[in-house]
Amino acid sequence: MLGKTLPTQDKLVCLAKLLGTSSEYLRFGTENGKTFVITNGDGTTKELTNQQQQFVKQYLALNLTQQQLVSDLVDEIGVN
Repeated sequence: MLGKTLPTQDKLVCLAKLLGTSSEYLRFGTENGKTFVITNGDGTTKELTNQQQQFVKQYLALNLTQQQLVSDLVDEIGVN
């Protein structure tokens, strides 16, 4: 935990499975060589934080009814 060693690839694979991500993401901070980026209405882009990426993954795992509930909630609290 002091950043002096790296776990072996087999341990990263096991940890990634437990966390629902890839070993590449744990080692390099990217998923399949990609970072998660959104494009704003004005054309600018923003890389999503790890927490935001996890939220998007969880949202996409919901069924359509659940996704609609989340969308309605966001609309209700006034986020544009």
